[in-house]
Amino acid sequence: MNKKEEVIKELGPIAKVLNIKIDYVIDSKREYLVCDNTKICTSCTSVYGIREEFFGYVFLTEWKHRSLGAFENQVKRHIKQYWYDDNFNQPYYKGF
Repeated sequence: MNKKEEVIKELGPIAKVLNIKIDYVIDSKREYLVCDNTKICTSCTSVYGIREEFFGYVFLTEWKHRSLGAFENQVKRHIKQYWYDDNFNQPYYKGF
């Protein structure tokens, strides 16, 4: 089983229940998870690291109408630090 198949096998059933379209892309420059239209490069390309990034996406999409408290902006920026736009710029990364 290749890595893409492994990622989809592990995360696909959860994504389906949550109505999230996922894919895992491996090209010549990078590997990244796609959740709906959000590209998420991973800090660790192990399946465990990819799963962590997926659950960060799930957390923010499911918790969008609730407060995260005094550090809400910092928490969101930290979770989104590897999220990229269509040109692979990091609009959410503010440096830590």
